[in-house]
Amino acid sequence: MKKSVALSGPAMVPFIVVLALLSAVSCKSGNDAPAPSPAAGTPPASSAASAQKEAGPAPAPATPADGPAAAPAKGSSPDAPAPEAAAPTEGAAAPAGAGGDGAPAAAEATAAASTGTPSPAAELPADTVTLAVLETNDVHGYILPQKVFIRPDEKKQEGYTAEMGGAEWIAGYLKIAREHFQGRVLLLDGGDMFQGTMISNRFEGATVVEAMNRLGYAAAAVGNHEFDFGPAGEDTQGDPYGALKERGAQAKFPLLAANIIDRQTGNPVAWPGFAPYVLLEINGIKVGIIGGASRDTPTYSGPSVGAGVEFLPLDEVLIRYAPELRKAGARIIIGLLHAGGVCEEFDKPDDLSTCEPDEEMFQIARALPPGTVDLLIGGHTHRILAHRINGIPVIQAAAKGTLLGMAEIHYSPSLGKVVRVDIPRTVGVCHHHFKGEGDCAFLDHIPTTEHVPATFLGQEVAPVPFLQEIFTENQRQVLAEAQEKLGPKTIRRIDRPDEGVDHPIGLLTTRVLLDSFPDAQIAMLNESGIRAGLPEGELTMSDIFEVFPFDSSVAYVRMPGELLLDLLRLASSGAHGLPVIRGLRLVIDLAKDDCIAQDWDGQNGKEKWERNLLVSATLEDGTPVATDGTYTIIMSSYLAQGGSDFKRILSKLPEGSITFPPDAPPLRDLVVRWLKVNPVELGGPTDPYTTSPDGKPLVTVLNWDHVVGSSCTQPSAATP
Repeated sequence: MKKSVALSGPAMVPFIVVLALLSAVSCKSGNDAPAPSPAAGTPPASSAASAQKEAGPAPAPATPADGPAAAPAKGSSPDAPAPEAAAPTEGAAAPAGAGGDGAPAAAEATAAASTGTPSPAAELPADTVTLAVLETNDVHGYILPQKVFIRPDEKKQEGYTAEMGGAEWIAGYLKIAREHFQGRVLLLDGGDMFQGTMISNRFEGATVVEAMNRLGYAAAAVGNHEFDFGPAGEDTQGDPYGALKERGAQAKFPLLAANIIDRQTGNPVAWPGFAPYVLLEINGIKVGIIGGASRDTPTYSGPSVGAGVEFLPLDEVLIRYAPELRKAGARIIIGLLHAGGVCEEFDKPDDLSTCEPDEEMFQIARALPPGTVDLLIGGHTHRILAHRINGIPVIQAAAKGTLLGMAEIHYSPSLGKVVRVDIPRTVGVCHHHFKGEGDCAFLDHIPTTEHVPATFLGQEVAPVPFLQEIFTENQRQVLAEAQEKLGPKTIRRIDRPDEGVDHPIGLLTTRVLLDSFPDAQIAMLNESGIRAGLPEGELTMSDIFEVFPFDSSVAYVRMPGELLLDLLRLASSGAHGLPVIRGLRLVIDLAKDDCIAQDWDGQNGKEKWERNLLVSATLEDGTPVATDGTYTIIMSSYLAQGGSDFKRILSKLPEGSITFPPDAPPLRDLVVRWLKVNPVELGGPTDPYTTSPDGKPLVTVLNWDHVVGSSCTQPSAATP
C-alpha cells in the first residue's frame, strides 16, 4: 500500500500517507526539554498469573538490588486485571552495572530462545496458543477523539475526513480483542505518551496516565518527550526529572528504561515505577518485555536531558537482558522501544525497498543475534511499520492513538517456543467505516460520505465511556478554555504540503517572529517543532496549542556568514527535518549525498547530520550570504540552546553571541498574541501569511520522492 507523502518534521522524509494529519511530524523533534538528574536501577517482578481481560494495570516492577523479589501490584482497574508480573526464578541474574561485566553472552540468549523468528509460512502445532499484542506509540496526549484528514493520493491536496482515535474508542477495540482472544491480549505503548495537548500538558501527563491505567496497559517504553516537563508542578528549580517520576509513581504499569543509565551509579534509573524489563505471565506463558528510549534522546529533547543520565544503544540492552529473562522462564521476548523506522509502504512485510535503511530501528534489528527477541515494537518516527527486519517482526502504529499496531504470536507449549509471528494489517481506530469500504483509513480513493458502523474482528465497535469519570473539575475547566476562539479563521485546512515546498504554518510563524522582533534579519525554526495542522474554521486556543505544545521561547543569535552557511548545511541534512525560515532562500537536493561522503567532524563515523544536501543558500532577495558578514537570527530557544544538533555549530560562537529577550513568552503565546491582534483569514490563494513570498519557495526541495540513503545500501528483510 502506497502512502501519501508529506514532509515530516525531524526525519525529513515523507510522512505516513493515508494518515497525513495523524502524524504531522515525528517526535524526533527539536522542541523543548527539561534538564537531567540521577538515580539507580530497577527491573521487574510481582508474582502470580492471570489472563488479561477487559482492562487492568500491569503490576509494579520490583527492585532487584540483591536479587529478584516479588512486589505487589500498584493498583487495580475497575474492570479486570492485566497479566501480572512474574518474579524471576532463583537462577535469574540481577542486572549489573551499565558496563556489562558478568552480563550473559549473546550466545546464551540464542541457546535459551528459539532459533530465530519463524517463517510466517510455518505450520502451527495442534497445541498452539496465540497471544495478541496490541500497541500504541506517540500518543502525545491525544486521549480525546480526533477528526483526521486523509489524502489517498500523495500528489493531490484533496482528501476526506474520518473520525478516529480517543481513549474511549481504543477501549472499545480492546474489549473486542480481549473477548476474541479469550484474554490473551497484551497492550503496550512505545513511548511519547504525554506531550502534545492542553488536557495533557497542563497536568504534566497525569490525565494520559490515568486513561492508560483504565485501559489496562501492561508496560510502556520511555520516550524522549517524557522528559519535557522537567521539575514537577510550579517548581522550576527542583528535580529536573520530577514530573516524569510522578508519572512513574502514578502508572499502574512499568515504564521501561533499560538503556537509561544514572551517571552516578552506572545502573538503570531506579525511579518509582521504572524498570529495565518486566516479566509477565499470560495463560501460563511467561512473556519478557525489555524497553528503552532512543539513544539520541538528548539530541532530540535538548542536551540538558543527558547531563544526569546516559542513553545506551538499545541493541546492547536487548542482548544483555534477554538471557536473564530466558533464564527466568520467559518463552516470548518483546523489545518495546522508543525508536522507529521510516517506510512508505507496509503491505508486504518482507519488502524493505521503500524503507530508509539507516533509521534507528533498522540498525537495532540488524545488530541482534537470532533468537534475541520474538517481536520489536517501535515509536518515535510517527510512521507505520509492519515489516520483518533481519527476520524479526517489527510493528509501529504512526501516532496520536488513531491506529493500533497488532501482532499475533503463536506459541507451542510442547515445543516450548514461538512457532510463528503474524503481522495483520495495522488497525485504524475508526469511529465508523465508509459504506462499501470496510475501513476508514487505508483507502486509495475518496469514499462516499455515507457511514456504517465500524467493525473489528467481526464485531461492531462502540466506545467504552470513562473519561468523564476520571476528569477533575480543573481538567474540565481546561477543556473549556481550549475552545476559546482567537478571532482569525481558516478557509481550508492548512497542513504541510507534499511537494517539498514551504511549510505554510512555518511561514506564518516566522512572519510572527519577524514582526515581533524587527531587528532580526532572519527567522529560523525547526520543522519538527510544528506538531499539527490548522483545521478549517475559526481558530481556537486548542488548535494553536496542538501546533506548538512545547514551552520553547525565542533567542537572538548573531553569527558570521561562514558559520551561518555551516548551520544551514546541518539544518538541511534531513537528520531533523527541513529548516523553516524567512529572510533566506535554500535549495536542497534529497539525492545529493546518499552515502554521506564527508566525516564532517572527523570522529571516524558518518552520521545523518553530516549528510550534505544543501545546494545553495542566499538571502531572500538573492544576495549571496557573505562569509565575512554578520547576521542576526531570531530562532526558538530550543535551537539556540543546541537542540537538533545545532550545538555542533553554535558552540563555535564567541560568548555573548546568543541572547534571550527578557520576559519573552513561549513561541505559542507569541503566535496567539499576534492572531488576536491580527484577525486575518488564512488559507486563501493570496494569503500573504501562509504562502511563499512572490510565489517563490523560500525552501525548494529537489528529488522530493527520493528515499534518502536508498542508493547507498538497501538490505533485504533477511540481511543482517
